[in-house]
Amino acid sequence: MFHFLNKHIVLQWILIVLLLVGAGYVIFTQMTLCPPEGQGILYPSLHVWLAARPLAMRVTALLLLLFLSLQVQRFFQISKFYDNKTWMPVVLLLGLLLVGRFLNTFSPTWVTLPVLATILLINNRDANEQPVKNRIFTSGVLVGLCTLLDPYSVWILLFIMMALLANRISSFKEIIILICGFEMVYAYVFAVGFLTDSTSVIVHSIRQVEYFGIIRHFTSLKVMDYVLTGFLLLGVIYMVAVLTRYFDTKLIVLRKRFLTIILLFVVMLVALVFSQYAFRPALIYLMMPLTLLYSMMSLLKNRRLLNDILIAVVIVLLCL
Repeated sequence: MFHFLNKHIVLQWILIVLLLVGAGYVIFTQMTLCPPEGQGILYPSLHVWLAARPLAMRVTALLLLLFLSLQVQRFFQISKFYDNKTWMPVVLLLGLLLVGRFLNTFSPTWVTLPVLATILLINNRDANEQPVKNRIFTSGVLVGLCTLLDPYSVWILLFIMMALLANRISSFKEIIILICGFEMVYAYVFAVGFLTDSTSVIVHSIRQVEYFGIIRHFTSLKVMDYVLTGFLLLGVIYMVAVLTRYFDTKLIVLRKRFLTIILLFVVMLVALVFSQYAFRPALIYLMMPLTLLYSMMSLLKNRRLLNDILIAVVIVLLCL
């Protein structure tokens, strides 16, 4: 089914339109605002502003969703995982976010995912388009800005370091540049805090960040949560094995990009565990790597029935 859908652009666009209508309906009729407790430095102020302007919150969420979808699509297209044009990444991303009820709550993760997609995109360009060091520094700044809202996005720094090592010979200087970009954001924040005599408030906000929400809510997990966890992990292991064989015959650059997606899943899994969110809301961290992996699976001609079952079962489990 998904392989068939992958070959028909018209059907993909029909699904995209339907999914966008469904996403817009959920956002404008059911979306609530995530509480500010235990979040990043800037989120309490953003929470106050958005709580007083619910329409602005919903419009912002819709714009971020559209931006995220386009960035993921551009990354998949520029990576050249598939020779022909396909919009499966957008279809799968919107579908997973909708059926998983991730659109019901506006949280800092709504900023994390677009930032992560942007970082993937700017570091996936040809070397002659922009100096590599500029991209790395920009990535560090973006992660720093993102952690002001979502402190658990700091793990993206680890992903960038691992991706640098996997895709090219990375020097110690590049790692320092990445960290400098990240630290520049906090140097500016503390400088402003010092000038406005609010350093203690900033430090207090950092200390109030909460961790390991899944562990704290472990007793509230349902049987279906365990089933979903097991199926997701086994499914990823299966996809990695199948796609590794598929990319073994491809160009080295494609193999490196595929390895990057695997590293992305691992790091986002770590961010999920460290976050303060309960199990179901925390799964939003995995939606981007899962979207990219499922999009690659829809390209394969072999084991099409098994691949369809793999994706369909996850969608059903997310609905439950």
